[in-house]
Amino acid sequence: MAVYVYSRKSPIREFTDDYLRSQTTGMSAEQCYEFCKSITLLGKALSELNAEVVVPEDIELLGIEAGTHDVQRLFYWSV
Repeated sequence: MAVYVYSRKSPIREFTDDYLRSQTTGMSAEQCYEFCKSITLLGKALSELNAEVVVPEDIELLGIEAGTHDVQRLFYWSV
């Protein structure tokens, strides 16, 4: 069993989570594991970039705040 608690997700993240949930619930355990492995490898690759991006102004509609963001964290929290 897994529990995910959050205060508020960005709109893109909410859509993505809903979409992925609709797809993974129909997968076998093995297929779901392979998918999760791929997503984990993507997250690690983004983290290894050690890169930052400057968002010049708030993008309120997407829940993205202006400022300097780690690429992996921005992707994780927003997408």
